Amino acid sequence: MTDAPPHTPPPLTASAVMATLDGLADPELAVGMARFFQTGPGQYGEGDVFIGLTVPVVRKVVKAFAAVPQAEIERLLDSEVHEHRLTALLILVAQFERAGRPSADDDALRTRLAADYLGAVRRGRVNNWDLVDCSAPRSWEPTCSTGHAA
Repeated sequence: MTDAPPHTPPPLTASAVMATLDGLADPELAVGMARFFQTGPGQYGEGDVFIGLTVPVVRKVVKAFAAVPQAEIERLLDSEVHEHRLTALLILVAQFERAGRPSADDDALRTRLAADYLGAVRRGRVNNWDLVDCSAPRSWEPTCSTGHAA
């Protein structure tokens, strides 16, 4: 019987997240997604680039990279690739929700994460309805409206 090598977690970097997502990409699906999200000139999602990932696949990647630091999340948000930004936003939401659990109860972190989210919105990085739907849960509301975590 051989011992399995110890599992090495992926590095918590934007490059590692992007490489993981890119490795799961489906070019055929990307074509359909680009059409669905109207990415052509003058259309609603003009300029968005899709690599062809479904939300369930992205959520699996989010679980693996849930502790990515903020600077790396910002790098993901700056990507032209829609699924890179979706992943960044879902990581932000997961970190926000984790910071609000009774075991963490970290209002300062929740306030910072909400500010980071609003910054991404202001910079135009949350630029399509699906990104808003996945990243703007009601749990942000008290923090975003008052500037303080509820």
